[in-house]
Amino acid sequence: MRYTLTLLLSICLCSLAHGQGTVSGTVFGEGQEGLSGASVYLLPERGDSVVQSTLTDDKGGFCFKAVHKGSYHVRASYLSRRSARKKIMMWGNAQVGVDLHISEATELKEVTVVSNGVTVNGDTTTYIANRFTAGNERTLKDVLGRLPNIHVDEETKTVTAKGKKVSRILLEDNDLFQGNTSIPLDNLSADGIKKVQVIDNYSEYDIYDGFRSTNETVLNVGVDDKAKNRIRGEIEGSGGIMNKYNVRNSASHIGKKWMASGIVAANNTGNRLLSFQDIMQFSGGMANLLSGDNPMDLLTDKLKVFSAFTNNRRDLERRTNGMVSINSTYVPSQKVKLTIGGIYGLDRYRTHKENQYRYLSGLSYVEDTRESSRQNSSLANLKLTYTPLKTFCLVYSGNIMLAAQKADETSHLMDGDILTASSKPSTWHITSDLLLAKRLGKHVLSLNLNVYALRQKETSTFESGGVYYTPSLDLEDTHGYNYRNNSTISTAHLYYLHRLSNTYYLRIALKGEKDKQHLTTSISQERPATGYDNDARIDYATYHGEVAAGKDQGKLNFSLRARYVMLHADTHLKRNFPKTSVHFFSPAIQAKYQFSPYHHLTMNYEWKKDKRDIADLTDGRWLKTYRQVESSSVDELFSTTHKASLSHLLSLLHMGLNFISMASYESRKSPIAYNYRQEGYVNIIEKKVGDHENRFSVMSSAEYKLIGIPVNIRSQVQCDLARAPFFYDDACYRTASHGLLLSLQMTSYYKRGFNGKLRWDLSRRSHTGTPTPFRLTTNNLSGQLTWHNKKFYASADARLATYYSSGTSTRNMYYGIECRYELTKSILLKLQGADLMHLSERRQMTGSTTAYYSINSLTGYMPGHIMAGITLKY
Repeated sequence: MRYTLTLLLSICLCSLAHGQGTVSGTVFGEGQEGLSGASVYLLPERGDSVVQSTLTDDKGGFCFKAVHKGSYHVRASYLSRRSARKKIMMWGNAQVGVDLHISEATELKEVTVVSNGVTVNGDTTTYIANRFTAGNERTLKDVLGRLPNIHVDEETKTVTAKGKKVSRILLEDNDLFQGNTSIPLDNLSADGIKKVQVIDNYSEYDIYDGFRSTNETVLNVGVDDKAKNRIRGEIEGSGGIMNKYNVRNSASHIGKKWMASGIVAANNTGNRLLSFQDIMQFSGGMANLLSGDNPMDLLTDKLKVFSAFTNNRRDLERRTNGMVSINSTYVPSQKVKLTIGGIYGLDRYRTHKENQYRYLSGLSYVEDTRESSRQNSSLANLKLTYTPLKTFCLVYSGNIMLAAQKADETSHLMDGDILTASSKPSTWHITSDLLLAKRLGKHVLSLNLNVYALRQKETSTFESGGVYYTPSLDLEDTHGYNYRNNSTISTAHLYYLHRLSNTYYLRIALKGEKDKQHLTTSISQERPATGYDNDARIDYATYHGEVAAGKDQGKLNFSLRARYVMLHADTHLKRNFPKTSVHFFSPAIQAKYQFSPYHHLTMNYEWKKDKRDIADLTDGRWLKTYRQVESSSVDELFSTTHKASLSHLLSLLHMGLNFISMASYESRKSPIAYNYRQEGYVNIIEKKVGDHENRFSVMSSAEYKLIGIPVNIRSQVQCDLARAPFFYDDACYRTASHGLLLSLQMTSYYKRGFNGKLRWDLSRRSHTGTPTPFRLTTNNLSGQLTWHNKKFYASADARLATYYSSGTSTRNMYYGIECRYELTKSILLKLQGADLMHLSERRQMTGSTTAYYSINSLTGYMPGHIMAGITLKY
């Protein structure tokens, strides 16, 4: 603190001693009206480096303070108009006035604004990496963490840029990682990274040039020439006490025609190498077909389907995992491009928890649970692009994913009963996609054919040493269970994109889709229990035609869509459904107003009907787990949804300030509501049709990069409120779910010497509106102090974690250290210690809460470790 205060005081004194003059004035348009939001730059007489920059106020005024004596140029620009420039001279502490006039008559194709290492050119924002890095960054994730308006989520390995989720990371304009983000984040070396580009409205195919109506945001990483045309990589190996190890080898080659990346890694320290998001993010590149739909919604839907394999768990007592990843892009000619990729991951872990359950019924009990699991996941991906003509493009994309798991669980109840359960879930997923696109002058005609097949199955066994199920459930305390859920979706989509003018376009589309869903369940026990045998089928047919008109140039961009949809369902379910066919209009609006290259407002709205999943419609009862029995009385096949969102981005780069605010609202009519009741230890859930539910969320973040000293301050707050119908023993409640996430972070990034990082995270979740409200609060306060020079890096970190729920409060403290020494440019020595106070055992309180129950769990986590290792660069 004394060091920081002294530094701040020195900077202030230096500013008072040397900042003498002031430059002010007004930027006018035609008609002598001041231009609000115009960019003004103070440039030296020679060269184009920016001394200071600002935006004009509401009346067109601007001001530069603390200007040293000398000759300068003042330049003003405003969107697509020709810039204006004047030369000035500063003497002593003079106050210089200068007015500039920007004509509306002459337009430029693009406007490029450069300030403090950031370039904005249309939909592309470029960051010059060495303007923001400190020199001790090791991976792409470390580099992105330094850049304004870019956030990396450590838990999910996802990236957010300017408030929008990044769907893929490109390397030298190539989708080498095929939609995956976490693999390049952790394995792409920071050495050689020259620039990072954020590209909005990204389209992978040149044939769509001239249209800017996609919703996809990507990152493009550019490297310097030294990193090209040779194999570069790292071999890392570490070992330590308690037989801990970590090994990794990553290599890449970037050439003109051939680009490849390979990774082999394994550890038993608990660090997750491959999450299921890694597999599902291989989207195949078909998310940017100008359909007007959000590509991230498609990814979210996939993650929901594969949630059983989404292994983001950290509550593991022991973990050993490994992975192999190979990706390659080959461009033999300008007409052909081939991309092949594959991932294989192995994950073995075990858990230990002491769970305390509290239910709305009043039931409260303690359960000691141990679980061991082995999971294999693999994916192969192929993408072929053939462009025989500049006006014709053919793209084929296919992938196959296989995943299998074996899990064994043993639980000790407080009454002495011992429960043993074993499950073997598996899934395979195949996607085949063909795109044909033809350029017709300024217009484009596209045909997209897609086949999607999903097969999920699970076999499980359960045995109780006592009486676990009540007679009314018709379940024996020893039984086996089989579950299968199959889905096949075939889609044909025809687009015609018509350019009305350089500013306006028209999109006409026709789509047909067949969705076949089939769910079967069966139970095996000595006494027959036919109520759990299901054979449910439903076939959906969807046809729609749409017309969308939009404007994708200038300050105001928008798209107005009118979609007419015909939905039909064919099913043999015994329940009577009043409507099996619906016809409706689905409007959508997307609008963006750009006040300046650094200031814009975005709005989205959509109204639509959604079809139900077969799991929400099954006639009989089925086992979600051995402790949860589900059934359905839903008699409506479709629900109605309104979605609206508003986002605001403001960057004041001349002040080092960036603001992002987002608000979203969702209203759903006839949602699925849950009717809970309790029979012994078992949850009984009946799915019903509710009246309506509403969700509202607000997110706001601010970042301040101090001028004069290399310090970043970031803050983010997110609030959400949901009101939904809830049933307990057939009594209806209107529950309210409240969530709050708050994050504050301050980081310094001096090129040499001491640096620090301080972060505070608060999370609160509550459920009210029922006889017993449930609340959960967690706090994490962490700090890190580092010191580095050209060859040596040392850090010490500490974290305080607090937990509070249902009268249970705990506090835990964690410490870690790391030292790295660069022996040569190719050899790095490393010493690392994590959670030094818990090297043999670590126990921490965790929990979760819903409107129906809360769980407090004393959880066994991976113990800490001390390891020494070496990294070889080649």
